[in-house]
Amino acid sequence: RKKQVSRPHRMEARVMLGKLSGQITETVQNLTTLRAFGGEAHTLRAHLRLADENREVRMRQHRVEWRYNTWVDLAEGVGTVLVLSVVAYQALNGAITVGGIVLVALYLQQVVGNLRPMATFIDTTGELLSTCEHMLALLAVEPTVKDRPDAQVLETLESVEFRGVSFHYPAHEQMVLRDVSFTIRKGQMLALVGPSGTGKTTLVKLLLRLYDPTGGEVLINGRDVREFTADSVRAHMGTVMQDVALFNDSLTANVLMASPDATEGELANSMKLAHADEFARQLPDGYNTLVGERGVKLSGGQKQRVAIARAILKQPGLVVLDEATSALDSASERQVQAGLTQLLRGRMAVVIAHRLSTVAAADLILVIKNGRVIEEGHHAELVARGGLYAKLFKLQSS
Repeated sequence: RKKQVSRPHRMEARVMLGKLSGQITETVQNLTTLRAFGGEAHTLRAHLRLADENREVRMRQHRVEWRYNTWVDLAEGVGTVLVLSVVAYQALNGAITVGGIVLVALYLQQVVGNLRPMATFIDTTGELLSTCEHMLALLAVEPTVKDRPDAQVLETLESVEFRGVSFHYPAHEQMVLRDVSFTIRKGQMLALVGPSGTGKTTLVKLLLRLYDPTGGEVLINGRDVREFTADSVRAHMGTVMQDVALFNDSLTANVLMASPDATEGELANSMKLAHADEFARQLPDGYNTLVGERGVKLSGGQKQRVAIARAILKQPGLVVLDEATSALDSASERQVQAGLTQLLRGRMAVVIAHRLSTVAAADLILVIKNGRVIEEGHHAELVARGGLYAKLFKLQSS
């Protein structure tokens, strides 16, 4: 009975505590932004309001459990009195001996003493079963990308082709990409430019096979990408995203994630090429310094250098750069570009950039707007054409 009564309140209390913990974590991570915009008072009021709600939920939970425990104690007391009354009445009538009275008292003590631990065990088991139900429900979620039973391991990466690719996310019907086609081969660079929110990053997700296209085909070496295992496809790709993902671990561990078996010399070389070695050695514990949750202890430029070093260490067949140097100053960008140039030499590359000067040397430039390729060609061709690319280039040049 206790399990049925208290479980909803316990679950509500856990949810509320999770919200409060998450809000506090977000506040700590974004403390600089809050202070810059003078949002401390507003955030504090939000925390206090959520803390009050959490306290109310806890109080309701405790009141339910207190009432239950009171009734249990009362039932135990009444039951004990009734049993002893019956035994005493039998003793007065000579129907039971003194030894029998002692035996009944001992049995009663053992039964009552074991009932409460048993109830606690049943209650705990109910919570465990509830947790297991949530875990099993999570494990039962089907992944969006699954390997075919006969999928092969991709040995080499020679070319990538998008053939009439269209895509919308599973939870939405609005198309993000519409009939996108291009081909790049080993040693070539593809640049994706255009306004924000037009599907450039989604195209990269399809390239990494985080999703399968809704329509059309993605081909690797002329074959459907689904003929290869997703892990083997991603093993040939290295990414440097604008929003760098770092784990709350050492600087070394974050870089070695790309190649766990790399030597110290290879690690140091990749850091030097990314111009990350200098600032890394100035950290309190050098390469062993913990970078904090999502790399909070590093600046934006430092995080991007770490991501570039990670990509250089992996030595992938295809390099994906999504505004890889956007957080660097001009001097640092020139230095890092030298490392990127060495990384890209002889490899395929897909580069997303808003600064068109960084992609002027690309073999093919796609201008994407509203999920469609509206222009494609070399830098000189697109500038001469006088379309959107030319307007953006002229705006940035001026």
